[in-house]
Amino acid sequence: MRPERLSDLRRLVALSEAMRDAAKEGAWERLSTLERERRGGIETFFATVVDGRESRLVETGIRRILDLDRETAALGQGARSAASDQLRALGLGRQAENAYRQHR
Repeated sequence: MRPERLSDLRRLVALSEAMRDAAKEGAWERLSTLERERRGGIETFFATVVDGRESRLVETGIRRILDLDRETAALGQGARSAASDQLRALGLGRQAENAYRQHR
């Protein structure tokens, strides 16, 4: 694999790691920005056909990216569930407040 191609693949993995880290921190806007940057990098990387000599390294990189994406998605799902629970609790609080005001 040409050095610049290997560097590009490593950059895609690094962006995926940064996306996972942003999800861990709850930095959703940063994650979105990183995802757009990575998407462009993926399009550029795969605009060139992967030859047989580099296929093993590319496969390893893709597997790592997919693992990181699963972690990121799980973190996002957890955050979404927590936010949903908070909104539901807020709604119940409002209902209780309204009931109190109507019956005092």
